[in-house]
Amino acid sequence: MRKFTLLFSAILMASFAATATNMAGTYKVGSAVGANFALLSSAIDSLNVATITGDVVLEITSDITEPTNFGLAKDMGTFKLTIRPDADANRTVTFSQALGNVSPYGHFVIGYPTAGLALAYADASVIATNNVTIDGYAVGGSTKRLKFTTTTDALVGSVLISIVGGCTGTTIQNCILDNVSTGSNPRCIYLIQYMGSALVSPLDVSPINTLIQNNDIIAVPSLATVNGIGIQFTKSGTPLTRITNTTIKGNSFLTRGTSLEVYYANGANIIGNEFKIRKGTATGISYSVYLRGSAGDMNVIGNKFTEFTTSQAASTGGTWGVFDACTGTNAFNLNVYNNTFSGMNRSATGATAINQCYIASGQNTLTTKISHNTFYLPVLSAPTQAGYYNAIKYTTTTRKPDVTNNIFISNEDSKSCFISDANTAGTLNNNIYYLRAGNTNARIVGTYATLSAYQTANATYDVNSKSVDVNFVDAAVGDLKIAGASVKDGNLAVPRLANVLTDLLGTTRADVTYAGAYEGLLPFNAVALDQALTELGFQIRSTVSGLEVKLNKQTTVELYTINGILLDKSIADGNYSRSLNKGVYIVRLNGKAVKFVK
Repeated sequence: MRKFTLLFSAILMASFAATATNMAGTYKVGSAVGANFALLSSAIDSLNVATITGDVVLEITSDITEPTNFGLAKDMGTFKLTIRPDADANRTVTFSQALGNVSPYGHFVIGYPTAGLALAYADASVIATNNVTIDGYAVGGSTKRLKFTTTTDALVGSVLISIVGGCTGTTIQNCILDNVSTGSNPRCIYLIQYMGSALVSPLDVSPINTLIQNNDIIAVPSLATVNGIGIQFTKSGTPLTRITNTTIKGNSFLTRGTSLEVYYANGANIIGNEFKIRKGTATGISYSVYLRGSAGDMNVIGNKFTEFTTSQAASTGGTWGVFDACTGTNAFNLNVYNNTFSGMNRSATGATAINQCYIASGQNTLTTKISHNTFYLPVLSAPTQAGYYNAIKYTTTTRKPDVTNNIFISNEDSKSCFISDANTAGTLNNNIYYLRAGNTNARIVGTYATLSAYQTANATYDVNSKSVDVNFVDAAVGDLKIAGASVKDGNLAVPRLANVLTDLLGTTRADVTYAGAYEGLLPFNAVALDQALTELGFQIRSTVSGLEVKLNKQTTVELYTINGILLDKSIADGNYSRSLNKGVYIVRLNGKAVKFVK
């Protein structure tokens, strides 16, 4: 009886695929009894030739192995296609085609038909396929159940999901994307700008409004010599259109190569993700966020960069966090706010350099603002390995970024450096720097081993910055929230920036906020603000109306706003007082400056 039922189901599916002219509603895909299609590729091929009369849902009912690559190329009109698991249970789609497509790479290609994958690119095959959602949650579920993966063979041009041309409103969410192919550069998601080859009016289209959120994105092939890539943007020809308004939010990345490469885009929002690079012996530099050849606003906000490990030794390479590589007319505004950076390490030694940094900046961006981030440089397993070990590395002498309200802490004395050289164009101020080790080889900025030496030699940089140790919840696992004695420590007080009004968790920042990525707990401890003055024989305190300074000798008193505007300058003996509104101020006593919070 069961054999008859399965046979009947197979006949039903074949009949459906051959005769379907209209599609709307929910269809079951998999080996479960009563499914409409055995393979996802069969469902997609039927959808490509059907007339869409309503929203379509393809529900995956079982694990599926897809033997051939396939493409979805259908104008959905005002309707929507959703692919999801049929129940709150694990469903895995495994791709196994060994040979790469002739035209766009990808096992599941959105915006290009199955038949076209075996032929050269053609304008007629680039079909804007809008309103497609791939959702790993079942209805009512909250666990990632839908997984896309590959066999462990060396698949050519292996990309789990590609989005080609002018597809608008594609969403990939709540899924597990794990490419384990040992072929060259296996990828999870590929966004492809398409530029046609016609001499007159070539097709020029790019993905728009793509949302990739809350996925586990994994590309760690079993062969350590292969670099896996999480998400990659690419283009063809010299197009006018760019990949526009892409949001990559709340994902967990684990890659052996680059986690995210944004190329030829018009803006991108990279928000609330966690990035881990686990570099094997493959050559070259791997990046968490690699930004190049783009325009608009690149927003890298509220992410956690928790692993930058490498076991490289045989060739020049390393791991970088955020890298802007704009050149020529391709330039964008880069905003790096409320991120935490930790977990950098190297575990092998060799004859060549292994270079590591959390941010490599300063090429041809229009503006770069690095604000309210927390950087932690741990002890290296192989500190003698050649190559730099920086929080921020400038890659050119022009267009330096603004670096404000950040926390920099290092436990590595052998070679760490917070910022590779003194800023020559941007602003550095209100940062917290602290070298916990012996400072024998570690540096604050450029060649300076102490903050005071750096400030003395560079009078306009980091005027209000401090050398203060900061306690974290658990730096070893990347939890850089303020903890212990640093809670309510007034030494961490900085003025709120107009462009960073919340912290990494979305908490609204007070007018006087904490440096770094987290708001912490307010109010600050006013006693800590007085410490430097007390050591000099002065005392400063907050009064109901403003501030009062007790002086032990005749003193030149200067009072400034946090922005450097002089409010008062006088010579006082004994006491000095001034009425002030709430805010952050700078008090200079005989040339010694401290911050005061009212």
